[in-house]
Amino acid sequence: MIKTELGTPDDLGYLREESLQPVLFGVMFALYLWYVVLFRPVNPIGATAWGPALLAVGLVIAFVTRKRSVSIAAAALIAGIAAANLANMWLLGSPSAPYLMAIVVGLTGLLFGLRSVITVTILSTVAILGIGVYHLNLPLLSEELLAPVLVIGLLGISSSLTVRNLYHTLYWAWDRTEAVQENERQLLDRQGELARALKSLDVAYIQLERLNYDLAWARRAADEARLAKQQFAANISHELRTPLNVVMAFSEMMYLSPASYGVPLPPPYRGDIREIYRSSKHLLQLTDDVLSLSRLEAKEMKIHPESTRLQEVITEAVSVIRPLLRGKGVELHTQVPDNLPPLEIDRARVSQVLLNLLNNARRFTEQGRITVEAMVKDNHVEVIVADTGTGIPPQALHLVFKEFRQLDGSVSLYEQGSGLGLAISKRFVEMHGGRIWVESEGIPGQGSRFHFTLPFQAPSYFDEPPIETGLKVRTPTDRSRKLLLLDPDPYIGHMIEDALESVQVVPVERGADIARRARDTQAGAVVINLAQKEQAWQQLLRLREQPLDGSLPVILCPLVGPTQLGQSLGVKDYLVKPVTRSALIDLLERLDLNSGRILVVDDDPRMGNLLARLLQTHGQGYEIIRAGNGDEGLTLLRQQRPDLVLMDISMPKMDGYTLLTHIKQEPDLHNLPIVMITAQTGTVEEERELGGGTIFISHVGGFSNNEVLTYLGHIVQASTAFVLGNGRQSIQHG
Repeated sequence: MIKTELGTPDDLGYLREESLQPVLFGVMFALYLWYVVLFRPVNPIGATAWGPALLAVGLVIAFVTRKRSVSIAAAALIAGIAAANLANMWLLGSPSAPYLMAIVVGLTGLLFGLRSVITVTILSTVAILGIGVYHLNLPLLSEELLAPVLVIGLLGISSSLTVRNLYHTLYWAWDRTEAVQENERQLLDRQGELARALKSLDVAYIQLERLNYDLAWARRAADEARLAKQQFAANISHELRTPLNVVMAFSEMMYLSPASYGVPLPPPYRGDIREIYRSSKHLLQLTDDVLSLSRLEAKEMKIHPESTRLQEVITEAVSVIRPLLRGKGVELHTQVPDNLPPLEIDRARVSQVLLNLLNNARRFTEQGRITVEAMVKDNHVEVIVADTGTGIPPQALHLVFKEFRQLDGSVSLYEQGSGLGLAISKRFVEMHGGRIWVESEGIPGQGSRFHFTLPFQAPSYFDEPPIETGLKVRTPTDRSRKLLLLDPDPYIGHMIEDALESVQVVPVERGADIARRARDTQAGAVVINLAQKEQAWQQLLRLREQPLDGSLPVILCPLVGPTQLGQSLGVKDYLVKPVTRSALIDLLERLDLNSGRILVVDDDPRMGNLLARLLQTHGQGYEIIRAGNGDEGLTLLRQQRPDLVLMDISMPKMDGYTLLTHIKQEPDLHNLPIVMITAQTGTVEEERELGGGTIFISHVGGFSNNEVLTYLGHIVQASTAFVLGNGRQSIQHG
């Protein structure tokens, strides 16, 4: 029989078959010993032969039927053994025959179940007692009968218990096996589901990779298009500045200094010139707004928060607007409490927001009043600019802060407005972590109320996150991100913040204030500019006398700004385009140059003509020499030795920096006063190497070897990541 599944009837049959075969051979061997060895030599034929004969019959039947039915074979064997023992007891009266019935009980327990053991035990007991009492005439309570009956009974009980426990164990094992098999089936099902899920995940992952790849390309294309648009706007705006500067400067000169032309100008002519002048100023402001917007969208414009009194910013903005309201019948009032707390804001950006809002109110208010209010609310300050002008229709309020959007979709609703001022103001306010909105019912005379909020501190200090604008806001949240900078040039602080993504620079005007500001701001380091070496070392010596935190590093390093760059190259001053007549005259007065020869070096002939004309109108008898590039300028410098050089920075062939280097190298020209003309503030931020420099890092408590090695590792890593040129970088500790 083939074993199938444990716990089924076939399992019991298999076990009985496996047990029956050795029993058959054992009984055959016993039969051989019993008859052939013991009894046959004595009485081969007679009463003694019945027992072996019956046993032999049972064995034959068992051998014949064991392949067909284990139960029949086992029953035949047990019946043969029982018949042989009972025949031996009946015919021979053998005293051992009753005891041999125990073999019948034991084999029944082995080959059959519990009920069969009980039945065979009872039948064996009855047979022994019946033969002994009725055939052998033995007393019922005789030792010859009671002893074998007790043995058989005890054996039957023990066999019953053994079989019962064995069956219980087998059934328990079968149950556990079935449970294991069921768990195995479930596990296989789960493995199949998991395999299918993993396959689905693989497919989804491949699809996600493709989508990410497509998204990356689409985003890259969108970024390139956006950057191209922004660069185009910036380039166009930058290219517009020079011709607009020429138009504005000439019209300003014609309008404000008509006597410089030698003939009186008719009033209508002067009126036309005034309109040209005003329009050119408006166009120049528009180009500046476009530049600002493009920088905002390109995430290049950052804010530089510093502790500021908002009252001062409001006062300055009001003082700029107040003269523009004279003769208009509009009053300008402020309601600003004196106890406003200092704010961590970018003074210039907030001032620009106020000027935009005040200009907007001025354009739309013909009579009445404009009011600037400030008040403390919760953890911020709210500023309100209210007017009594025409107001804004409620259905158009959502368009107020959109770029290039006018309230009615036209270009004439805002007088001289670019449609960018309020949009830029919104960006600046949001960069500070605040918000801006407007209230108006569109009723003339009731006007509009523009509100904006500024938090007390940097946006990251608040529980609520600031409005997401995608712009870089310098708002560090821990000590290591703040640096105290001791340098009079604000450009240096901006340069550090632009280069270090997560650093906020806190400017300090006096070295004596460093200890106090370090405690107030929880700064992580002090930076002293080594561009002015003598002053820097003096400041370091003074710092050692202040109660500084012993773990606060002090870094001395050479950082060159426009002032230091100009001084190192012999530049006396700067003019920022658009160059106005008043700015040029102020420059000449600062240089105390009332006459003499002036060399104008500029590749744009329009700019050269403008500067020459502005100098001529000053009426001091200047001699103007013009050069179209650096090469021509250097030649004229050597030939004619001017008293002043006005020089553009960006020129073909030889730019302004190269020309300055040549001038510095020639002894005859070394002390020549030079004024550089820049397109806008910051163009001198181009990288220039001025020779070797030393980085000195110190703190009051001194460095351990591990700290020195840590700093050294960072410097070595930086030196392998960037091209350092011919400069010298070193670290000292004290």
